[in-house]
Amino acid sequence: MHIIPVIDLMNGIVVHARHGNRQTYQPIQSLLCETAKPGNVINGFLELYPFTTMYIADINRLSANGNNTGTIIQLVEQYPHIQFWVDQGILHHHKYQPPENWLQIIGTESLTDAMLATVRLKPAELILSLDFKQSLIGSSQILEYPEQWPQQVIVMSLNKVGADTGPDWILLQKIKQLAMNSHIVAAGGIRGTSDLIKLSEMGIHRALLASSLHSGKLSGDDLHRLSTG
Repeated sequence: MHIIPVIDLMNGIVVHARHGNRQTYQPIQSLLCETAKPGNVINGFLELYPFTTMYIADINRLSANGNNTGTIIQLVEQYPHIQFWVDQGILHHHKYQPPENWLQIIGTESLTDAMLATVRLKPAELILSLDFKQSLIGSSQILEYPEQWPQQVIVMSLNKVGADTGPDWILLQKIKQLAMNSHIVAAGGIRGTSDLIKLSEMGIHRALLASSLHSGKLSGDDLHRLSTG
C-alpha cells in the first residue's frame, strides 16, 4: 500500500478537513506536531514514516478566496525528495516553473463539460481527482471516457473526509471497474489498518490519509508493515 499524507492548506496553515465543508475547517490538532505550520506538519509526518509522496490541497484557491501558491512553492523547494501532488483547481499557470517533484491535480469540481473538451488528461505529470459529494461534482461526462484518464486517478469522497466512517466502498468498486489503465487512489474516510487491508484486497494500493495519522490510529510500525512507499 502506497500511503500518501494529506496537507490541507488554508490561509497559510494546515487545517483539519471535515465533510468537505471548507468554511468550517479549523487548524489541525495533531499528535505529530505542536503547530499547524506546514513545515512542522511535514516534519511530523516524516518522523512517523519516510513518506515519499504527499498531497497538498490549496483550500483558498479551491474556494476562490486567494491562494497558498507561495507557501506551496516553499515546501516543494524545501523538500525536494518528496513528490507533491498539488490540487489548486483546473490548470492554474504560474510564472514560476514547477520542479519535477510538483505534480498537478485536476479535479472534477473545477472541471466543466466545456473545459473537458479542451483539457488533455493523459500527460504523465497530471493526476485526475474524481470529486464526489453524494454524486460527482463537476463534469459528469468524464465518467463516460475512462480510456482518457491519466495513470493516477483519485476517488475523492468529500462527504467522508474527516468523518471516521470508513471509505465509500461501493463507489470505489464502481470506479475501479470503470478504470482501464489507471491506478485508483482512495481518499476519504479511511480509519486505519483494517480499511487499508480491505482496499488492498480490492486491488486498490494507493490511499490519501490525514485524520488517522494525526490521531495516532496508524503507528509507525503499522505504516512499515503496510507501506510500499
